[in-house]
Amino acid sequence: METVQQVEPGDSIGPNRAERRAIDKRRARQRGLRPRFVSINDACEYLNCSRSHFYAALYSKVKKVKLGKRTLVELDSLDEVGDSLPAAG
Repeated sequence: METVQQVEPGDSIGPNRAERRAIDKRRARQRGLRPRFVSINDACEYLNCSRSHFYAALYSKVKKVKLGKRTLVELDSLDEVGDSLPAAG
């Protein structure tokens, strides 16, 4: 017979989905891996811009793919867009 472990409110039974994603990203960075596609949030973080600015000014300039309901942005196209932006002066 299998025993069921009682979990009290506030007890941690392991990392949640967001924590697992953060761990995976950290491990990939440590191994020197560069993803081919990133989420919209990661694209905004990469370019250091807000989501509203990304959608208004940059969304049409990057290559995108759909993965189920998610829209992912090609990282190389983000580099191209970032390189084409005018320098601050």
